Amino acid sequence: MTKKSAKSRTASGTAATHRLAHAAEGGASGAVAGAVVGATAGAPGAIAGAIIGGIAGTMAAMALDGAAAQRAARTRVLDAEIGVSEGDLGAPNLRHPPSRR
Repeated sequence: MTKKSAKSRTASGTAATHRLAHAAEGGASGAVAGAVVGATAGAPGAIAGAIIGGIAGTMAAMALDGAAAQRAARTRVLDAEIGVSEGDLGAPNLRHPPSRR
């Protein structure tokens, strides 16, 4: 088992905290929206709407956060391939293949 550096533990902890915060925000907004819609059926509808809306909001927030993480990972890979993050972009000492005609 390898030990992670303090920086990587902090980064992963921060990412987990952000994911949890986004899920909580989605759940809260879903609960409020569900309660408002459910209120048309009275108090029991508001309670049921809040519960169902909270679950749906949390699931939606988690899905959106997962998609954003995948997009960010793909962007990091592409940046590394073209040299944006490695410092090779526009380097004068690169050898280019000969042109084909």
